[in-house]
Amino acid sequence: MTVPVLHLLIDPNSGTTAWTPVPKVRLASAAARREGTLGIDWRVALLLQSIDQHNGAAGWDAICQKASLAISPAYAARLFQRHTGQGVRKYAKDKRLLRAVELLIVTDLPIKTIADDLGYGKPFDFARAFRKRYGFTPSRFRADCFRLEFTQTPPAGKPAKSAF
Repeated sequence: MTVPVLHLLIDPNSGTTAWTPVPKVRLASAAARREGTLGIDWRVALLLQSIDQHNGAAGWDAICQKASLAISPAYAARLFQRHTGQGVRKYAKDKRLLRAVELLIVTDLPIKTIADDLGYGKPFDFARAFRKRYGFTPSRFRADCFRLEFTQTPPAGKPAKSAF
């Protein structure tokens, strides 16, 4: 079972905190690491940016066309695989599920609305993908997050202990 990696972000302007999922991507090919050049191809950077903008919900052909790469979608997929170490569909699916984790934690939106926003045709498809990736359903994840949040708040009048 894989649990999503979350980072606590504090907004310096308002002082509010939010748990934000962080995608895990290797941004350099094995050949680039051997040569010592840790750069990433500009086309892959554009593809990553396009996928991130759409939270992985847009189709691959549409992403390739919007990025204006002048290469075929098949070659773009191979290039993406070579530079990130994972396929486009896996990256897009992970991106969608990480966005789902964020929405489940931060908002009170119904699961059906979250599934629609992320491009899943049916809430069942979303729940199945979520359960396959994380080991439990979105509703159970949300319930466990709320239970964790309420059990970790310090009693009134007592300061919170620092984790450091």
